[in-house]
Amino acid sequence: MSNTGNQELFVKDVSLLRGESPLGNLKHSSSYLVIPSNHIEPFVIKPSEIKSFMLSHEVDYELAPDYDEELNKYILVSLEVISANGKRFQVTHDISNLGPSGPDIRDKIWAGVPLGGSI
Repeated sequence: MSNTGNQELFVKDVSLLRGESPLGNLKHSSSYLVIPSNHIEPFVIKPSEIKSFMLSHEVDYELAPDYDEELNKYILVSLEVISANGKRFQVTHDISNLGPSGPDIRDKIWAGVPLGGSI
């Protein structure tokens, strides 16, 4: 994650979500499954700083028998971010196409994701 802005950002939570919208649980009214993954400690990222983190999970995590995988097709890395001036953001990065061997090099998964508007 890189901070290209002019304020420090506090990354409060990093989660792996599955749901019916690429917007994420803080911006969309549907429910999201939180996919069990390793815990990422909250961190601060200063302007023009880059921080890396590794999010890992089991590939064959269990779903309820009645879970609609076709409806809930989006798998997202979700970051809850709070800016130095107190605004709250949810940054979601759609990794649905990642799969076990990764997507084509031109897939949107490799594109950057902006902070966007506050929630």
